[in-house]
Order: sequence, then structure tokens, then C-alpha cells
Amino acid sequence: MVYLIIVFAILLIAAPIMAVLPSKRDKARMTKRQTAMRVGISVEMTIIDDPDPDPQKYLSTTGKPIPRRLSTAAYRIQRNKPKDRTAGDSPAWVALRFMDRRRATLSRNWYWESAAPGPEMSSISEYLVRNLDQLPPDAVKVEEKNYFFSVYWHEDGEVQEVIDFLKRCAALGSGEAGIEVKLLGGPGQ
Repeated sequence: MVYLIIVFAILLIAAPIMAVLPSKRDKARMTKRQTAMRVGISVEMTIIDDPDPDPQKYLSTTGKPIPRRLSTAAYRIQRNKPKDRTAGDSPAWVALRFMDRRRATLSRNWYWESAAPGPEMSSISEYLVRNLDQLPPDAVKVEEKNYFFSVYWHEDGEVQEVIDFLKRCAALGSGEAGIEVKLLGGPGQ
């Protein structure tokens, strides 16, 4: 009986400790974030409006609508600002993954939520049309705002696909692929 009490006491002590340890999935996500930050991409946990059009997904048990909020990770890279100060503000655009492919207008699964990048950003527009479908399936939003390109995703796919996509967008947005991209943070940056 004494041994049973000792085992029970050890379990009572060990259970809370085990509960706070990160899971394999959490460890994998942290590795992805560290990989991105090492190459100069900032990572932020954020909440966005869910682009999923399913109205049943956002009903409470009483049938009342609840906010369409979605927790995601935002991977961001900054592009160089134009040297010409008269160039104006950074273009702002948003592309969303749409679950209903009949509405997708940008590519097979994506549509413009806001105006597409203007003619001065034609290389970005062409790149997006060709490459948005190459992002991991859990990527839900891509945008440029205030000279930052962002990919919002759930970190279930390959991080290298997101890194390569963002670096290419930043290079194209900085004037074309040969221009150095200003990276955020990271060792040696």
C-alpha cells in the first residue's frame, strides 16, 4: 500500500511538469521560426479575419454568429524603400486563399481581396500569379503593407517554401531580382 501511495504522489508531482513541456508539434514550429529568423524573416503570432466563407463555422451553440477570427503566424520580410522620395506610399495589396475555387481569380486557389499591385509592381503581380499555389496549403493570406511582404500561415507545411517566396517577393519589390534585400534581424545581418 505504501508503494501505491508513493507512485501516486510521484504522478501528482510529474503530471504538471509534463503538461508544460512543449509537444513535438510545438518543437517543430519553433524550429521553423528559428530557421526563418536566422535568414532575416520576422515571425509574429497574429489574428486575422478568416477568409473561409463557411458561415456554419462561426456560429455559437445557440446559433448566434461569432467573430470570424483566425490565429496564424505572420512571416514578414521588408523590401527596400525607393530612393526617390516622391514615389509615394508603399503599395498595399492583399491576396487570400479561397476555399471555394469558383471564386479564385488570381490563381487556382487565390483571389485579390484588395486592388492588385499597380503597373509599377508588374513583376510582383506576375510572380504572385505563377507562385501563390506553390505556398504550403495552410497559407491563408499574402500581403504587402508599409514595405513589408507577409505570409500568414499555420506552420504545418515546409518553411523553406515560405522563406523562398518572401525573399523573391522582396527582391522583385525592391526593383528586380538583382537588388539586395534588407533583412530583419538574424545573426550577421
